[in-house]
Amino acid sequence: MAVEYDFYRSADGEFQAVFTTEQEAFGYWFTDEIGNNRHKIAELLNIVTQVQKKDLQQHTIQGATHQLIIDRDEVRVIDNAKPLSNPNTTPEDDNDDFESIEENDEQETEEAILSDDALICGCGLDDFVTALKAWLRFINED
Repeated sequence: MAVEYDFYRSADGEFQAVFTTEQEAFGYWFTDEIGNNRHKIAELLNIVTQVQKKDLQQHTIQGATHQLIIDRDEVRVIDNAKPLSNPNTTPEDDNDDFESIEENDEQETEEAILSDDALICGCGLDDFVTALKAWLRFINED
C-alpha cells in the first residue's frame, strides 16, 4: 500500500504536508524540518542514493522535534518526546516500594497512551522517495 499524503499552502503562505495517521510524523518532518529548503531535499535524496548503493547501511538525521532514520528497507520518523511520567511524583517517589494500587493504575494508563507505537512511524524507502520528490515538485510550483 502506498503512503497517502496531501500538500497545501497555509493561510500565511507556509508549505504544509499532511500524511495519513499511520505516517503522521512524516508530515511534521516535511513541514518543520525540510520546509521549502531545496538544499535539504537534495541532501536527503543523496543520502537515499548512498543507502540504495550500499555505500551507507543506515543514516540518522536529528531534527528539532523528530529523528529520521533511513536504511535499505524503510525510513522511520521517531518523535523526540519521551513518555510522560506521573506529574504528581518526584524521583524520590519512584523509589518508594509502597505505591498504592490507584497510583500504579494511573501510571500504567499514561504509559499505554504514550507507547512506543505512538512515537514511531515508518514507510518503505521507495514510498519515502516518491513522497519527497512530490514535495520538491510542490514547493517548486511556487
